[in-house]
Amino acid sequence: ASSSASPVTSAAPTQDAAALHPASQRILGELQGPLWLELYVSPRIKGLQGPAKEAERLLRGYERAGHGRVKLAVHHVGQDVAAEAAREAGMVEVGKYQSEELGYLGLTMRYGDQRAVIPSFSVDGPSGLEFWITNKIRELRDLREHRQHRIGVVTGKGELKLSDPVLAPSRGSDGPSLASIMKQAFPFYVLVPVDLQAGKVPIDAGLEGLIITQPAQDYALSELQRIDQFLLLGNKSLAVFASAVNLAPGSPQMQGTLSPHGLEKLLSGYGVELETNVLWDNASSFKVEVSKDDGTRATFRYPLIPIVRSSPETPSNGPLDASAVPFFRLDQLAFPFASSLRLAVDKQPADVAFRGIARSTDETSSTHASPVNLRPASSYPRGEMRSHLLAATVQGRLRSAFPLPLGDGKLGPVAPAPSRLLVIASSTYLANPFVYADSTTSPDPMVSGLAQPYVSNLTAMIVSFKNTLDWMLAAEDFVELSATIVPPSR
Repeated sequence: ASSSASPVTSAAPTQDAAALHPASQRILGELQGPLWLELYVSPRIKGLQGPAKEAERLLRGYERAGHGRVKLAVHHVGQDVAAEAAREAGMVEVGKYQSEELGYLGLTMRYGDQRAVIPSFSVDGPSGLEFWITNKIRELRDLREHRQHRIGVVTGKGELKLSDPVLAPSRGSDGPSLASIMKQAFPFYVLVPVDLQAGKVPIDAGLEGLIITQPAQDYALSELQRIDQFLLLGNKSLAVFASAVNLAPGSPQMQGTLSPHGLEKLLSGYGVELETNVLWDNASSFKVEVSKDDGTRATFRYPLIPIVRSSPETPSNGPLDASAVPFFRLDQLAFPFASSLRLAVDKQPADVAFRGIARSTDETSSTHASPVNLRPASSYPRGEMRSHLLAATVQGRLRSAFPLPLGDGKLGPVAPAPSRLLVIASSTYLANPFVYADSTTSPDPMVSGLAQPYVSNLTAMIVSFKNTLDWMLAAEDFVELSATIVPPSR
């Protein structure tokens, strides 16, 4: 969005400015013109007074670090400006949990003809606020200055394509795709097809990252070695959205098979072991209200789609780590057709950081038997139940996934600079699984009927994908800034 209006004169600062992380200072130093910040606060709301002071203190840090490039205006809603003006600026009311007092605490930004809005801040503390604001500034800069970032997407493996219209139910091929949404909303990200060509040529070193989606064909060792070679260049990233659960598109009978198609060889080398299984979460999964023959309504659960939720009180300690950048501040996510991950930290140097960022509940069962019936049913296997790791990150100067013994018995080589790996072990994480499975020529009533209710899960998935691209493309100091939310661990 664009705006030509200038903010009002800034109120005098009421507290000292915060010292910003070097990543924030670097991005401010790269700006080619003024950045206008407008903070909207409701000073009379008791529950917002503390968070408002912390927010203004942080923004004064941006103003100071901008060395004249950053201009901050503070609007006191109900005093200097009316609530209607705050709403017109894009603000939404917030308040303490279960408190009847609501007010405004949000921010608008303008850089040239580009404008962004953070409609509300957390009132429970400033954790992650600097990362959020700096990331928004980076987006405005990229849009205004026409910067583009090239990210490779592996093709030629019968994979789930980001350009496939498999998000919402539609007729024909006119439905939305993840690629079209990203191109429209975030044009500074350019998704580039990468054909591995059986490993005959190296991956373009000019790409900033690489994405792998659910394959239908096996990866050759030579192809995996090319991916490893790319990641070991340093300052690269790899995001894998795949599990061992395979479902052919347009197959409403939903008979699946279990095979990781060789990806387990690559991931295991980095210390992320992908198991050849499929999971049922019997406590937290996709559900929908259905009408029964007698006119009553019942809840239908589909445990093959675990729903993983964050903890509002402790974002980093819930089943969904909402402090991790890919899932930053998300309440819940769906993980269709998931497999288990296990972390083997001894496969990487001691300074490489491992972090599990999504887990199923402890009422999750699994099977290694293939083929497997994935079609919705009235009952599902239970067996032994425990929590399973569904997503993880690895970050640091990675050792090769295919090391060769050196003369002194040590393993090598090691990347010259830190790289990053994200694994989300869900085969249709980037799609609506029911749109993906249903037939376009002969739709199945049961599968089609579940496709529309599942759409409610797509917004969070799209946000997490965009967050993942942010994480993949970040300079190392920016990743360090994200890690200040909650430091990663072994």
